[in-house]
Amino acid sequence: MPVPELTWNEQTVEELHRHRLNVDHAFAVRDWRPRFFRQPASRRRNRPERLLMIGSDRGNRLLTFVLESPTPWNECHIVTGWPADEEERARYLQAR
Repeated sequence: MPVPELTWNEQTVEELHRHRLNVDHAFAVRDWRPRFFRQPASRRRNRPERLLMIGSDRGNRLLTFVLESPTPWNECHIVTGWPADEEERARYLQAR
């Protein structure tokens, strides 16, 4: 997948702040060889498809961001993010 342009809004900023992250962390991950995975389908209908973007923030932390799937213009909206858990770390390392 080509590296997407990232969009966000105030809700994104607040959500990332709850996880002690900010939008700059998402851009750092995006710019440093992330891996993308489809997020398991939600039971809620009419929700855009989502991707997990997992990668390093260049500070030796592996982070996971949830992105709404690319638009035709290759934009993804940042939904939330957090430090990668063990399963996400394993998926990232296996995909390398």
